[in-house]
Amino acid sequence: MRSYYGEAQILYIVFALNCFVIAYKGWLCGEIYSDLCLKHFDPYMPITLACLVVATAFTLIAGLLQTLSMVKQTEKYIFASRIVTLCAAIFGIAGIFYYYDHLGLRLWGQHIAGFATGMITGVTVYQLANILYEKLENRKTA
Repeated sequence: MRSYYGEAQILYIVFALNCFVIAYKGWLCGEIYSDLCLKHFDPYMPITLACLVVATAFTLIAGLLQTLSMVKQTEKYIFASRIVTLCAAIFGIAGIFYYYDHLGLRLWGQHIAGFATGMITGVTVYQLANILYEKLENRKTA
């Protein structure tokens, strides 16, 4: 597997967008981590916040693994980075869909979170397609 230099930058952009979304006051009750959100909209907002925080952490880990593989010029960390990126996409999608399913009010915080989730999902689809391509290419040469 090869490391592509654009993947790490996109992962860092998604990480920054997710950090912005978590700190942004554009949610239903202001900030998603405020007492009003966490207590008044229990269990919906805490679950959404947890999914977004986990997706943000996974995105940072995936970006660091991609950067580490480029700096050390090894492919040892790439597969782990792609698995962590997949987990970040799953948690981001789960958080946004859970929010829309239970609360359904669309404000700017959710739009930005949806955009970041779409970006990480696009990176994941690209990475999985790259894995499949390399597996099929190796099968042809073997």
